[in-house]
Amino acid sequence: MRFHLYSSGLTGYLGFDDQFEFHEVLAPDVLHVPQLAVMAGIMAAAALYAWAWRERLFTRQGALLGASLCFLAASIASDTVFEKLIHASVGQWAYFVEDAFKWIGICFWAAFCVVQCARDVLRSTPSTAP
Repeated sequence: MRFHLYSSGLTGYLGFDDQFEFHEVLAPDVLHVPQLAVMAGIMAAAALYAWAWRERLFTRQGALLGASLCFLAASIASDTVFEKLIHASVGQWAYFVEDAFKWIGICFWAAFCVVQCARDVLRSTPSTAP
């Protein structure tokens, strides 16, 4: 149960951050918190989450988690490291590239969470076999 609460909390915050551009606009401009500090906090929270739940995260369903992390990393890389190269290559489509990587990563993360929930529900359901 705690695993799902922490997963939901992390997912909820990331959704809030993405929807309202918290680390890009709100924190620096309104709250006067540097973007780098917010990003460091997000990375620290994700690292603590991964450490606390490492036995749950790195299972056979780890391929879904791995795919999610790869696509989310590609989204971050396309927005930071390769931003100028992508803009030079595809122009305004660069936003589509970044968001496509992000949304594919989110889909894999959701699939991972659904598999984990289903596994826990099936474990907690008593068997009705004779």
